[in-house]
This record gives sequence, structure tokens and C-alpha cells, in this order.
Amino acid sequence: LEQITRDHSLMQELIDRGFYTPEQARNSLNKNLVTRAIGIDENVQVDIQEDIAMVDDIYLLCSDGVTDMIEDKLIKEAILDNENNLEKAATEIIRLSNDHGGKDNISALLIKPIKSFPAKNSLFSRFFDIFS
Repeated sequence: LEQITRDHSLMQELIDRGFYTPEQARNSLNKNLVTRAIGIDENVQVDIQEDIAMVDDIYLLCSDGVTDMIEDKLIKEAILDNENNLEKAATEIIRLSNDHGGKDNISALLIKPIKSFPAKNSLFSRFFDIFS
């Protein structure tokens, strides 16, 4: 299990600057103060990341209602135990999150590419997409 995005929260900024460890942050009362969200400002800075998606990759898009309630080990087990049925895996992740406190909104979406495709990092590929 590998996190590929970062929280847009005050606590994450403090972790990044070395004021807190991830373990200390997990127990903080201020961990959910967001620094970027749709609807707060007229313009929102959006993170964009491109990478190569492979057929065997499974992507989990989830809210902090999942990651604040259960540890990565349980998330990974739920996915691996149900990797041929992603709906069942997502349902299990939501169930585990609720069973471990369910104090926040809990959302989970699992995605598995049906074919490999490369990230389009080159200027040429972006130009080609625009004019093709």
C-alpha cells in the first residue's frame, strides 16, 4: 500500500515541516483543519500527478474517514482478500472504518485499470491529444 497523494491540511503541513510525526498527528484534535477545499475560495489550487497505470494496479480513492479509522494493514488486507471483487473490498473497507469508530464521512472507491497506459508527460503527447 502506497499513498500517492497528500492531505491538504494544517497537520500535514506541520508533519512536512518536522513539527509532528505521523504518529503524533494521528492523535491530534486539530488534524482535520483543511487548507484547500472546493467552495472556500473562488480559485482552488489543484494537485495533478501523472504516472504509469498497470493492469495489476489497484487504486483506492478514499476520505479521511477511512484513513483516520483504520490502519494501512487492514486496508491492504481488505483489498488483497477481495481483489477480484472490488465492490466487496470497498464495502469491507467501509465496514472496518465504521467498526473502528466511524467518526467522519466514510467514502471508498477502488479502481483497477483494464489495460496498461503510460502517463502523458511529454509536450508532444499533450500537443497531439489537443489537435487529434
